[in-house]
Amino acid sequence: MEKDIFCFRLCDETHLDEILKMQEEEKIKDGIFISGVEVSGMTKEEATQAVWDYVEELGDVLVTLEAAEGNEVQVGVGELGLTWSNPEVVDEAM
Repeated sequence: MEKDIFCFRLCDETHLDEILKMQEEEKIKDGIFISGVEVSGMTKEEATQAVWDYVEELGDVLVTLEAAEGNEVQVGVGELGLTWSNPEVVDEAM
C-alpha cells in the first residue's frame, strides 16, 4: 500500500493515467500469427479487427466452379459463405 501512495506522490495525474492505461491494455506477445495475420503487439480489439479485415479481403477472392456440361461460374468466396468460425483464438493469443 505504501508503494501506491509513494507512486501517486511522484506521478502527476497525466502520467498516472498513462501508466494505468498501459496496464489495462494487454498486448499480444511477439511472433504470434492468426491465419497468416501477424497480431504481435496488438490489443485484443486490434487483433480481432485485423483478422476480420483479412477475412473480408478473402471474401473478394474469385473461385471458378465447374457446372454441368463443362460450364464454369466464377463467384467470390464471400458469396459462398466465408466466415471466421473461431474468433476465440484471439483470447488464446493473449
